[in-house]
Amino acid sequence: MINVDDLQVVVINNISKVWDDPDIRQIYGDILSLKLRGYSKVYGENVISSDKADMFGTHICVARKGLRLKPILSYKSVTSSACTKYMFDLPCLELIKKDASRECYHQLECLLDEISSSGREVSFDYSWAQDSSLIFTKDVGFKKSLQELTIALGVLHHQTYDIDDMIACGVLKVKTDKFFELMGLRELTQNSTFQQKNINFAEAKIFHCNKFSPHALECANRFSKLWDERIF
Repeated sequence: MINVDDLQVVVINNISKVWDDPDIRQIYGDILSLKLRGYSKVYGENVISSDKADMFGTHICVARKGLRLKPILSYKSVTSSACTKYMFDLPCLELIKKDASRECYHQLECLLDEISSSGREVSFDYSWAQDSSLIFTKDVGFKKSLQELTIALGVLHHQTYDIDDMIACGVLKVKTDKFFELMGLRELTQNSTFQQKNINFAEAKIFHCNKFSPHALECANRFSKLWDERIF
């Protein structure tokens, strides 16, 4: 089980606006290190999870407390409105256009058009990583608690920042497809599976939701105090 008293949630919004803060730069550097180690171990040394959205998106992180915060999991979320402001396509568009079927790309375009026309906000949540020492842990209780905490972060982030819709890609190799299904996300189409080239052709699926599952909402309620005490 996870002892939440030992943990700190960190949320960095648009790091380009707070770059002069040395504490933020330090934790951001540690997040990048976490991802470099994690993606290298799981997908190969040539895989790096970073893009322009690092500078204006939102980084959500859980760190162990200590003399220096130590990130144990993190992911990135970028909204359609932020992408428009910074002249950057929502990353899932390029990914699906390059790697998935025409049907899947067409369905994604239709979904984004529908969301935009209805005045809703949507984010693509990606670059998920956790401490590589935790990926293969045999402590079932700890893994379950960590999964539920991660689910809670996704829900609470969307609720707090009024993001109506969520799009994500789940990688079958690490079972993030099952993770997103637990959250209440559903495959975008019946043909949503593709080989993701930028992670060495690992099989992935694209998911979407605008309503989280009862289980996800329960997780969010359980970890709401930890979220409320987030920093940055």
